[in-house]
Amino acid sequence: KTKKKDGVADLANLVGYQKVKREVFSMLKSKLDPMPRHFILAGNKGTGKKNLANCLARILADWNKHKGRFETYSAAELDVLVRGHGQEVQNRLGEQHKGCIIANVDSAKDMEQFGRVLLTKAETTSVVITCSPEGRKKLASQQDRFGGGNWSSFMIADFSDDELYDMLRIELGNKKRAEEKILKEAAKQLGRLRGTPEYANYQDVRKLVRRASYNADANGRDNIVSEDLVDPDQERSRDVKDVVKELDEQIVGLEPVKLEVKQLIQMANLDAERKKQG
Repeated sequence: KTKKKDGVADLANLVGYQKVKREVFSMLKSKLDPMPRHFILAGNKGTGKKNLANCLARILADWNKHKGRFETYSAAELDVLVRGHGQEVQNRLGEQHKGCIIANVDSAKDMEQFGRVLLTKAETTSVVITCSPEGRKKLASQQDRFGGGNWSSFMIADFSDDELYDMLRIELGNKKRAEEKILKEAAKQLGRLRGTPEYANYQDVRKLVRRASYNADANGRDNIVSEDLVDPDQERSRDVKDVVKELDEQIVGLEPVKLEVKQLIQMANLDAERKKQG
């Protein structure tokens, strides 16, 4: 079984990313001569950009006839190369494994610093860049100045409830058993935070599975039940925030009453914290 097949199989088995999969499978079916292909994967935290990039890098390295070899660089590692050693090392970027380079450059600030280096390297080597939506915009502005190339750019969306359900099922694996309705309830619970800064996609899935497994073990259960999915302190805190938000948005006037309610909540939280600390 070749690395190329492994990369393709791993990509096919990932939950979601349908647009990326269609692009890659179309590329593999084409009869064009191999040439450097490049991908930009932009998205919020926890959307699996790095995992997806690893699959793409293996496929692209084989596509470029380099037997699955690739190198991965973080922004910090690129900083060492660019700042610490200058143009000579920049030229050697990816020299040992020319099949593909992965660059995990999240912020727009880092992209402004390293985008030109990566775009220049893309003339001879396939490049996969993972970044934030802001980083993607910064790179797009640099592409206009420093180069074109055969780039495919994708905005990786937050996972839907159905995708969260699939990931919960996979993440649980043989750890614990859970009924379908329990997992759907869990996916819906995670999805409520979609679109907020707190939403962490797959990271939330892993945290929830760990918490549910711990709660089930603590109660001597082999199966996960609804109450295992709930972190009481977290849920109580979230409910209070929702009440305050509803108070502000849906009730007109009564400002003195609103202020008093908020003060009572603040006092209750302080009292709970004091009791917790003894």
